Amino acid sequence: MVQQQQFSCSVDPGFEFDRSGRLEQHVGGLFKDTCFPVIEHSMPWIPWFLSNCHCGAQGACNDHRPETTPQGPWNRHVYSGSGHSTGIVRRRGVGRGLLTGYTSPFPESVYRDVPPPRKHPGMNDWQRAEQHADRALEFFDRGRLAEAEHELRQALSIHPDNADWHFNLGLTLEASGREGEALERFEQAAKLAPDQMHPMLAAGSMNLRLEQWEKARSWFEEARRHDAESEDAYAGLIEAWNGLGNHEEAEATFYMAEWSLEEPSALCHAAMAHGLIAQSDWTRAESCLRTAMGIDPDLPELRARLALVLVRTDRGEQAMSMLNRVLQDNADDLEALFASATLLDELARWPEAIERLERLLRLDPLHLDAHELLASIALRTRHFDRAIFEYQLVLRLYPAHGPSMLGLAEALLSIGRIEDASLLLDHVYKRRETTCRRSRLDASPLDRLASLLLAVGRDEEAMTTARESIERSGQSNDRLRNLALAAFRSGHSEIGWKASRRVLRLEPGCIRSIHNLALSSLESGRYRLAAGWISRGLACHPGDEDLRRLRVRLWTRICLRKILPGSRSADREPGEA
Repeated sequence: MVQQQQFSCSVDPGFEFDRSGRLEQHVGGLFKDTCFPVIEHSMPWIPWFLSNCHCGAQGACNDHRPETTPQGPWNRHVYSGSGHSTGIVRRRGVGRGLLTGYTSPFPESVYRDVPPPRKHPGMNDWQRAEQHADRALEFFDRGRLAEAEHELRQALSIHPDNADWHFNLGLTLEASGREGEALERFEQAAKLAPDQMHPMLAAGSMNLRLEQWEKARSWFEEARRHDAESEDAYAGLIEAWNGLGNHEEAEATFYMAEWSLEEPSALCHAAMAHGLIAQSDWTRAESCLRTAMGIDPDLPELRARLALVLVRTDRGEQAMSMLNRVLQDNADDLEALFASATLLDELARWPEAIERLERLLRLDPLHLDAHELLASIALRTRHFDRAIFEYQLVLRLYPAHGPSMLGLAEALLSIGRIEDASLLLDHVYKRRETTCRRSRLDASPLDRLASLLLAVGRDEEAMTTARESIERSGQSNDRLRNLALAAFRSGHSEIGWKASRRVLRLEPGCIRSIHNLALSSLESGRYRLAAGWISRGLACHPGDEDLRRLRVRLWTRICLRKILPGSRSADREPGEA
């Protein structure tokens, strides 16, 4: 059991929104006496690729979060493509996020063989555009993203057909958390430079992160046609097929990559393992992960995913032994520390998980995944002050992080701050296209948002969110139950009936659905239907107190109907799905 002193935090956190709707955090002296620095921007300028190594799709990202390097608090981290929790397509030649030999965040092509502008501006204008681009690079390196964006837009106003500058503007917007605008710039760069690979791969990766699987598939197909031996294109294509749920095509693409590439690909094996994990094919997933580790042992997150597979196959101790051996060789291995903390959390060994996370944070105070996992453990162990502290710290470093907003809202609800939680959930709901994307620690943010909206009484928004979750991720009992409850509460009885009947087809003894159908029938005056649902429920759950109370209410209504004339209601059932 987690000791109370491990989560000691006496702060009065709060938040509000400014007039533009942006979330503002007010934490008072929250950072005054801590080792966590307050930074001006949520992200430094971090390159997506090296000029001598074309970029590739990358999954299981940290949501372009900074990590620590020996040179400073910001790691030169390659951008990832997939935003969901199980994607692992990674860049070749990148070990633990460090770009060896890194010199510039721009590709060398930005400064070499730049094509002449189509409108042929004067030499002075051309030089001025180059000066704007050079200043953009300086601002980007210093983390001043707004100024970098302004300079690049100035350069593009002079030379609007420069694909490299569109691409670099996309990088700037991506680093600022504006993925939709970044995608437009990457696509524009790909149209202006159809012979270059990196804009296609960047557009495909951004679509993966935005969970626009079909568009991602199209871009990676284009990249594969451009270079039939591109490991990154094949890996991204496998990720896209997995996202679409077409695991047969993902497997066919994997075998095509194995046939086309000169050497076995660690990226493709890792991406294939992701799809196999989604299908719970643990044996083949383990084989793919071990093969990927044999090809490139430094590929990020392979050990963590192999540990997950071992846990799912009841080999948790073997997984822990594997990670402990890594830590014996290198006690400061950040990936192994986080993977072992995640595994300990999975095994409900929370004190040990907290110890690993705190050790990791001493090495890297800005490791956002560690702060998020620590907040999640605090929330589940009912240490709400510490959970609020950690979630607010994540949001201070990365203001657009949706899972932390949802966690913060849940923590606020738990301590009775319903208005604050409702305000925060409204912010998340209005921006759910960007905030409710799957992360490493939260694979179903829309489901969580729907449940929290129901908890604060925002039933219409909860119904919309539940519908979107079903459209995006398919039907499940929990999603249908959320939809039914939101529909019944908001007066959409037909939708509630259809959703509840679908649940009962999947789970005939679902007491919640039977109770909702009985209550809806009773409230609408369909007493015969209500009696039928109550009898069915009590046959499955004879001791259910709620159904017994509904039966008493039903008898009372029937007696009143016999006493008071003219109170008969039509006994008809709403249309079925």
